[in-house]
Amino acid sequence: MKKNYLRLYFWVVLIAVGLCSCVDPYEYDFEKDGKHLVVEGFLSDSQSAPDTIQVYFSNYSNNYSQILDADITKASILIEDTQQEIPLLIPQAGRLIPPKNFVFNPNYAYRLKFELSTGDKYQSTAEKITPTPPILKVKKQFNLQSKLSTDGKSYLSASELFVDFQDDPQVTNFYLWRYTHYEKLAFCKTCNNSVLDYGSQQCGPAPRALQNRMYFDYPCESSCFAILHSPIVMVQDDRASQGKLIQDKLVAQIPYYNDYGCLVDIEQISVSLEVYKFNQLVRQLSQGTGGLADTPPSAIIGNIQNLTNPDEKVVGYFGVANIQKRSYWLDRTDATGPMALILGHTISEEPSNPPTRPPSAKCVPSATRTPFQPKGWQL
Repeated sequence: MKKNYLRLYFWVVLIAVGLCSCVDPYEYDFEKDGKHLVVEGFLSDSQSAPDTIQVYFSNYSNNYSQILDADITKASILIEDTQQEIPLLIPQAGRLIPPKNFVFNPNYAYRLKFELSTGDKYQSTAEKITPTPPILKVKKQFNLQSKLSTDGKSYLSASELFVDFQDDPQVTNFYLWRYTHYEKLAFCKTCNNSVLDYGSQQCGPAPRALQNRMYFDYPCESSCFAILHSPIVMVQDDRASQGKLIQDKLVAQIPYYNDYGCLVDIEQISVSLEVYKFNQLVRQLSQGTGGLADTPPSAIIGNIQNLTNPDEKVVGYFGVANIQKRSYWLDRTDATGPMALILGHTISEEPSNPPTRPPSAKCVPSATRTPFQPKGWQL
């Protein structure tokens, strides 16, 4: 969420005194208001891979939104029913995770609390977990016109993934879906109007003989996998299908990045009505832009209140979630048409002058790249 363009609108929630009432979203124009606090994330019942709660400032100026991580001095989860506070870890600026020994109690409601270096204290509304049914089956279908392009002028091809699951007749559920998928990279670096320095792995000035080249693509020196996270991509209210077997629910649209397979980890999440409303509005606002990270500009509704300064309008939503996961190997045997490379160019774009040259580029580990083969990879 590093850059956001166009007019700045955020969705915000008015929170009643004492944070006891339900939240009702309304549109609020922050265009001239400068810097605003944003809170995102779930407290999930996954001990092995808990969600990270992000707290940052969006500083808007001249149609550009700069992201600044918040300086959090203290953070905790308040168990509403027992009034016990569980300290949260701060692994890096603006990031919160539960301790390793954290155990979720589905019968309790939870609030997020944190304090900034400015002395401002914040607290969320109380959120309670809702059980999520498991994913029973995953199916795929390739669609040449699956997704509207960012400019809204064309459709992009993608492998669409559908799930089946049994809705609980005893519980009113509000569902969200998101996914992480892993792609094997052919190229690890592209240098535009420059060449790669192997030692620093940075692009530098090109020799005179190569200065007429627009770019060079550098193949990966070893196996390298891109880690691609989706936003909340689908939402559903089960009141029209209470207790039924839900079939063929579209939950993912994976671009045609290569002609072999990729691994997709699908997450099915049951949340409160308030979290559902939040994500439904964000999804409506971000249609055609790729999700929250690409929304012009990251519209997020809030259930967070500044206890020190109640007049501050805080953007974002904290929720609790029971997550059901299912890994799926997407073989792409039915995919056709041109591919959309993650990095690099196709040979056909410059047939008379191959776009690659030595040396190879290293696979540098990061939040979006790993040299280690993901669990479940089949090639």
